[in-house]
Amino acid sequence: MPLAVAFGAATGYIGGPFWAAVGGVALAAVVVAWLVSASTVVSLNADGVLRVGPARIEVEHLTGAMSARGERATALRGPLLDARTHLLLRGWVDPVVLVGVGDPEDPTPAWLFSCRHPEALVEALAGHGVSGPVAVHVPFSGGLPLWGPGSREALDAAAPRQELGSDRGAED
Repeated sequence: MPLAVAFGAATGYIGGPFWAAVGGVALAAVVVAWLVSASTVVSLNADGVLRVGPARIEVEHLTGAMSARGERATALRGPLLDARTHLLLRGWVDPVVLVGVGDPEDPTPAWLFSCRHPEALVEALAGHGVSGPVAVHVPFSGGLPLWGPGSREALDAAAPRQELGSDRGAED
């Protein structure tokens, strides 16, 4: 109800120009407060617990971490995405972090989430002993490490081809 009153005042249906201005300011304040309360928190505390939004995991269950920007981030969010991966993506944040989950009881193989400073988070995770390759899903071929020797070539080979009649994934 208060939001409806603020909207009515902002559009001029209630009162005159003064109340339209007051309603506009009130409506803007409500929207800003909602955006701040709905923002996602990505943090790593001193006890070694990674928090991504409402989800939490101890670093002892993580096998590796990597950051990605640009085309590599797009590939991780799209063709290289495993359907079992825990996601927390924000469309307005391009960089992502991929962490591998090594808990045998957990059906989720990895977490992929947006992060404004992914390199800093990966360094912080390395400080907690989380380092190593992260296997990603590649259609028709299983997982492959996305960093280390040959990783750029592997990513390029897994990228979708532009030409028609591509034989990618065809059995020999």
